[in-house]
Amino acid sequence: MPDNTVDYMTRPLELLTVSELTDAVGIKRSAELLGVSQRVVYTIRNTNRVGVERQMALINEIRKDENTCRMRLTITRRAREESRQPA
Repeated sequence: MPDNTVDYMTRPLELLTVSELTDAVGIKRSAELLGVSQRVVYTIRNTNRVGVERQMALINEIRKDENTCRMRLTITRRAREESRQPA
């Protein structure tokens, strides 16, 4: 399994995908920030597209507690990767 920890801990926020940004912030908080339902956040994640203002809202939220958000992103992505590994 590839180890993306360093990558997510150091990658500039502006280079994270929408899916990665919402993983870092959390689905519930992303929905609150974007003024949409959690279901719509999942749709946004699938398209991986969002307007610049919404992207900046997510980035600014991460900057409030960047280390925690980056750790959440790392843990979420690692767990997702592990769940895809054959038993």
